[in-house]
Amino acid sequence: MCMLLAEGAISVCCSNIVDVSSYAELKEAIAEGKWARGPWSASDAEELKVKKENKILHYYLIHKKPTLVQ
Repeated sequence: MCMLLAEGAISVCCSNIVDVSSYAELKEAIAEGKWARGPWSASDAEELKVKKENKILHYYLIHKKPTLVQ
């Protein structure tokens, strides 16, 4: 049962992530209630401005499971 719930959650999560390559695409993704993934090359001050303008948070997602070193 837990595995089915986890798979469902992963499916919903993945279907709501969109790749963006511009500020316009970022704003569009936010307006649609999606999560955006894309490169960032601006300053910390610019990042704060974007977050305030769009009322967003910044999260890092790990796409690969870490390898355990023994």
